[in-house]
Amino acid sequence: MTYQTILEVSNLSVFREKRPVIEGLNLTLTCGEAVLLTGPNGCGKTTLIRTVAGYLSHSGGNIRIMGMDFASREWKRQRHLLSYVPQEELISPFPVSVEEMAAMGTAGLRLTPSERKRRVHRALEETGCLALKDRNFFTLSGGEKRRTALARCLCQNSHLLLLDEPMTYLDKKARNSFLSILDQIRKEHRITVLMVSHLEEDLQQREWRRISFENGALTEKEVTHD
Repeated sequence: MTYQTILEVSNLSVFREKRPVIEGLNLTLTCGEAVLLTGPNGCGKTTLIRTVAGYLSHSGGNIRIMGMDFASREWKRQRHLLSYVPQEELISPFPVSVEEMAAMGTAGLRLTPSERKRRVHRALEETGCLALKDRNFFTLSGGEKRRTALARCLCQNSHLLLLDEPMTYLDKKARNSFLSILDQIRKEHRITVLMVSHLEEDLQQREWRRISFENGALTEKEVTHD
């Protein structure tokens, strides 16, 4: 079944240490839409996407994803349809190949070994990571790690992708490469993307919806192309 509305957040409230971080927030994202969420530090951007991802609880309001209530058994069975890429870099003393890292997206999915192999191969190819598949993930550059994260999300068959400052510490060339690959796979697979970033200038020539989160409210920003 195809859903035009992928994410619907209604009257959402989130408290941390008894202090309201988000109050009465509403947000709707449609299928295949790319949305940039900006705003000052501490305004609640990361809190919002971590709540939608299920890492933080909310005290009021409702979240529906692909027509399913966030707290329903139905959604819990379909949670692989949402991917979250945090800002923090993974650190591990154990070697994990790029191929193995991407394949983590298939964990829990009922796939035959051949189907899993095909899915991982295609995801690595589409994100430009195929030549890196045998490399130790933790030796990669920041841009290569971010592309591997996209490959993992493709393996997961995500319909909603949440990205928290994915371009931090990347140089301009790496940021442009990441955004180009992200736009390509988003359009190819009709993935809805919600990305938190302060680097709004990198998207000036890209067709992204812009939303500013400030003083507890979301405001649509007019898209201008230089």
